[in-house]
Amino acid sequence: MKRYINIALTAILSLTFAGCQQEYGYDNKGNDNSAEPVQGSIVASLATPETKSAIDDHGKGHFAGVVWTDGDALGVYESSASTTQAQYSYSGEPAAIATFGSSAALDEPAYAYYPYSAANDGKAPTALVGNLPATQDAVLVNGAWTGLHGDYKVGTNRLSESKERFNFKNIFSLARVVITDVENTPLLNERLTSITVSAKRGSEDVNIAGDFTFNATTGAYNPTNNLSNSVTINWTAGEGPVLNSGVQVVCYFTLFPVILQNDTFTITVKTANNYSAQITAVSKTAFVGETVYTFPVTVNT
Repeated sequence: MKRYINIALTAILSLTFAGCQQEYGYDNKGNDNSAEPVQGSIVASLATPETKSAIDDHGKGHFAGVVWTDGDALGVYESSASTTQAQYSYSGEPAAIATFGSSAALDEPAYAYYPYSAANDGKAPTALVGNLPATQDAVLVNGAWTGLHGDYKVGTNRLSESKERFNFKNIFSLARVVITDVENTPLLNERLTSITVSAKRGSEDVNIAGDFTFNATTGAYNPTNNLSNSVTINWTAGEGPVLNSGVQVVCYFTLFPVILQNDTFTITVKTANNYSAQITAVSKTAFVGETVYTFPVTVNT
């Protein structure tokens, strides 16, 4: 199952960059000593990513917590030179601190990454491969479109406390698209089918998705092939949220943290009846990993 951002809000949609929405969600602060490691397991802790606005300086300090969910799996190594990875899996309710088990547990787990991939069998943790998809299907979790794709994370053990306790961090940036205020527009009561966000630096594309290599011991990554300057969030036909009056729609996607200040975003929203709305805005900040950036978009006539 895909990991997701746990928030206590309903999803939103809008079309003209507005001020940052204040959102409160699942706080990942906590004491993972309550989750005692057992032999052959790893206790994995996730920090709460910092929250910023992509297009203004407001909204800092609010959070949306990233959590583990049932079926998540880690690739785990004993050393940076090892080419043998063990798969550890989680079964349980959504949690920022979760215990992962393995039928082939390592004696001295040292480095880990999420999500596990068999494509990395035989590879050292310093030379792994991954894919941040350019198309990220919307996932409905507990009534909100908070599913995540391509949200790679790396973790190291906290030897000073326990070799089985790991802290994880997000390699990439997370984006929150917020759409609202569709009243008096053709989008009112329309059902969403897709949202596409593309990026440019002047006339050049800025690639925000695609294949990459990464180092699970440091979190460093390098884009390689099948690169794209856009990410599209797709909804299954008939399942997308309806843009009702006074209702906000929020959805999330993952992107490489390569955006610089003054890069240009183009956001295109499409509906089931082939309505399309497009806006362009300039980034007010450079993106980094382990951070959620808000794209508040308001549709005005």
